[in-house]
Amino acid sequence: MVKLIQSTGKYVGLSHEDPQRHIQNFLEITDTYNYPNVSKDYVRLTLFPFSLLEEAKEWLQKEPANSIHTWDDLARKFLIKFFPTKKTKSLRSQILGFEQRDDETLRQAWERYKKLLRDCPHHCQTDDVLGHTFVDGLDNASKMTLDSSCGGSCMARPYSEIQLLLNNFTTNDHNWQGDGDSRRAIKQKAVGLIELDDVSAMIADIAKLVNQMNKMTMQQTQQMQHVQQMSICCKLCGDSHMSDMCPTNPESIYYVGQQSRGSMNLNAQYENTYNPNWKNHPNFSWGAN
Repeated sequence: MVKLIQSTGKYVGLSHEDPQRHIQNFLEITDTYNYPNVSKDYVRLTLFPFSLLEEAKEWLQKEPANSIHTWDDLARKFLIKFFPTKKTKSLRSQILGFEQRDDETLRQAWERYKKLLRDCPHHCQTDDVLGHTFVDGLDNASKMTLDSSCGGSCMARPYSEIQLLLNNFTTNDHNWQGDGDSRRAIKQKAVGLIELDDVSAMIADIAKLVNQMNKMTMQQTQQMQHVQQMSICCKLCGDSHMSDMCPTNPESIYYVGQQSRGSMNLNAQYENTYNPNWKNHPNFSWGAN
């Protein structure tokens, strides 16, 4: 086994080498044989140092004692050390920002998500985060399918159960591949309803604002009229009218009217007592003199 590993290819740690590909080749060889009463982790941890040379082997020897207990620990630390940092950031962003594509079924989305996890096993995310990230990235139709299969909200289930359920989906392609056209139709219908609801809500909000503005305008107009009425005060009599409209103002037209009405009233008062003989009285005569 050691000779087979060394002849297949050793990892040095150079920039052109692919650490992930090296791990895949290593697992293909070591997983070919099964040893009775010996765990796979023990076989992998024992044989992996024989696949390293120079800088890579020196890195493993400098790791603290008892810091690596499982194969997953070793593989993760190896990738963190030799996997390009820029590529790691890109893959982590794709995992955490995962979204189902428009022309993608639930099975296809799950396969693509698993490939991202395989390409970046050192993503350093917990299972709960991975499960929630995948479910949050699904469209409404796929979420409804997943919820109905779980008998409730799939977000309440642990990631191991969601993973097992999705893996069962992939084993039955024609049942879970789905009709892409019908799924897109359901999605477009759902999006259309959401957009219609948004437009209706916006129209209702605008109408509400218009009503509020009208009420405010009416209140301001009434307040201004009230203030104007309160501010009008005659300087002559103190009543609520302008001075040029006051009956007591000689310059007012209302004053002239009052005087005319006074003269008419005075003539009417003495109309019945007038003596026509008075016109010949010498004291009331209007002679030339």
